[in-house]
Amino acid sequence: MTKAEMRQVMDRENGAGFSNNFNLNGYVFQRKGTFVVFELRTMEGIKICHIKYIHVERKEDLLPVMAYCCNFWMGNRVQFIFYREKERKNGAFEFLKGLGFRDEVNPHHQWKWAFQCVDCHQKKCVCAVHNMFK
Repeated sequence: MTKAEMRQVMDRENGAGFSNNFNLNGYVFQRKGTFVVFELRTMEGIKICHIKYIHVERKEDLLPVMAYCCNFWMGNRVQFIFYREKERKNGAFEFLKGLGFRDEVNPHHQWKWAFQCVDCHQKKCVCAVHNMFK
């Protein structure tokens, strides 16, 4: 899947222009339309995984993709995982909570780039944002 195709999926799922809020450089693991985009960084000697976006086409495909990601992260000695997700119908935050991720809801998140939200139907999205940590 190309970056342009991922951006189309993100915009279709969240609203036109939503994908402008993300730099999609990094790793992409996918299966049958479900994909995870993430980047590995080292800060102060700690290996961090920043999950940029998770798209779930079918819930059955998310588990194998996440298992592959986890094996990759363990092999790269990742010590901290962070993911931010706008609340949406087919999101991954419930799945991640089930894996033991801590969920902090930010009801006042400000997106860098405005987009026409498909959930709250506003140009300046007011949907809650889930900050997930593990």
